[in-house]
Amino acid sequence: MALPGDSLEWLFGELAHAVAHGKALPEALSELARAEGGSRRGLAAGRLAEALARGETLAGAVAADPQTYPPGVAAALEAGEKGGRLAEVLTTLCDHARMDGALRYSLSRALIYPLIISIGATVSLLFIHARIVPMFRRMFEELCIELPALTQLTLSGGALVLATLLVIGPAAVLAGLYLISWDSFGRFDFLDAARLRLPVVGRPVRRILLARWCATAGALFAAGVPEARAVRLAGESTGNLAVNRASAEIAAGLEAGVPLSQAMAAQSFFPPLLSWMVGASDRAGGHGDLWALAQETYSDQARVETTIMTMIVGVFFVFVMLQLVALTVLSMFQPLIKLMNSLGG
Repeated sequence: MALPGDSLEWLFGELAHAVAHGKALPEALSELARAEGGSRRGLAAGRLAEALARGETLAGAVAADPQTYPPGVAAALEAGEKGGRLAEVLTTLCDHARMDGALRYSLSRALIYPLIISIGATVSLLFIHARIVPMFRRMFEELCIELPALTQLTLSGGALVLATLLVIGPAAVLAGLYLISWDSFGRFDFLDAARLRLPVVGRPVRRILLARWCATAGALFAAGVPEARAVRLAGESTGNLAVNRASAEIAAGLEAGVPLSQAMAAQSFFPPLLSWMVGASDRAGGHGDLWALAQETYSDQARVETTIMTMIVGVFFVFVMLQLVALTVLSMFQPLIKLMNSLGG
């Protein structure tokens, strides 16, 4: 199972510190493994220490454990080792892991929030239907009151059906699509494409994937990885098959001699502005500094759009559930109000 973002940030940060201070990596990794004990990241550090003790390179040890590390890490480390820039590459990977973890946490919180609201409101509706509605039903039967359509709908469980259709179902679908996206690592192509087009949620998801793509591509380009390979690995790092497929097509275009900006412009996932910026940077001497700026820009946009999404989705779900609860209560008292009005003349 892949290491979570905070563990990757910790591991790459500690290794960057060790390399910068001239400490032997097998020794540093052994110390980290002992300090963390039997935790997942401690075990990962231990496996790396054992591999390096056998004479393997850090890149080779990471490549031999693809279930633990995201795509592209081994290639970046390999280029860093060959170019004498291992500390710089490790620092970049640490920064990317921190950014990615923060964005994923922000989106997770935004999508779990409506689920919590839905569960709380559903419990309230279930309590009303289990304890209060039966009391009113018996009262109406004893008084032989002719019930309005709204009351009949409530007594038959209509409010619960509406809650399921309007709130609980959509909330579960949104959260389910998001969780499938991370946990199964983009196993279903049509689901991955659908996530990018979801109303409200699709925009921040797209921005997060763009930030991750730019971060990985930038690190690989800076480390000296060939463009076509870097683009393929950047697509794999997003965990989204739709983006992965688009990246593979860009890589095929690069291998056929198409400039990167033109190959990106042909894929709808990448904004036209980013493709234009890549072309302008190439004409100005190279796009090396572009990717950090693009990553930061899309990360900021993702945070803003996630905040807006949380407000919109939260307000909508609260409003709908309050209306359903109020409608249920009103429907119970409507026959009594009608009876009191008739008795009062």
